[in-house]
Amino acid sequence: MNKMTTGMTALIIGLVATTGVAFAFGGGFFGNENREAIENAIEANDYNAWKEAMIETLTEEKFNKLVEMYQNRKTAEQNRQLVEQALEEGNYEAWKAAIENLEGPRMTELITEENFDTFVQLYEAKMAGDYETVKQLSEELGLEGGPCGHGMFGRRMGGRMGGLFPLEGE
Repeated sequence: MNKMTTGMTALIIGLVATTGVAFAFGGGFFGNENREAIENAIEANDYNAWKEAMIETLTEEKFNKLVEMYQNRKTAEQNRQLVEQALEEGNYEAWKAAIENLEGPRMTELITEENFDTFVQLYEAKMAGDYETVKQLSEELGLEGGPCGHGMFGRRMGGRMGGLFPLEGE
């Protein structure tokens, strides 16, 4: 292995280990309220003390936050499916109603009933892997960054407009 590969491997292993330790000691979503007690329990190899310290970090407020996040994710997935269905059917009104739940009004300002057919062609080209056509139609519609770049459909929606435009290779 060359020095670059060795260095990158060490960096990746270090990041993974650091992330694992942070979560093992109660970091992440559940915070650090009992970090010392959790560390002491792990150090002492005391499962019951670790379990007790971890349970103390669990609150109804945190549980409610998890429930809310789960429900939001399910709703977003249902809306994404409605958007896909509307695009496949070429139904502008159904698309508009569904996309406002995902993207907000900005998307419906760019994609209007007049240019919706072009947007459907863009979607079909993306699904077919015709990236030349995708680029051309994206530019025609004024979608900065294209449907899988950093623009309208980009990183804000997890890199792919809520899954509508899978990244290459998906």
